[in-house]
Amino acid sequence: MYTYKEAQKLIDYYSSKVIGKEIKESEFEKYLIEYLEIKELNGGSFNVFCYSRASISTLIYRNIKTVAKDLGLISPTELINPPTKN
Repeated sequence: MYTYKEAQKLIDYYSSKVIGKEIKESEFEKYLIEYLEIKELNGGSFNVFCYSRASISTLIYRNIKTVAKDLGLISPTELINPPTKN
């Protein structure tokens, strides 16, 4: 996944691009992304998740890689490690 510094870079880049956009739970259920959050996965590895509220007690979430792909945005990998030009 990502270092904390890389995850923070992803939050900085994607926040304005994904907040207010839809997470598609199914063909009929769509929820607006409300916020992004960094979560530690294991021993210094982090990921960024996008959260939407499905109800007062239910959150829907997707990782930033999936959301970026669904919205046609640059992938987190390309953002962190841009291709080198020869």
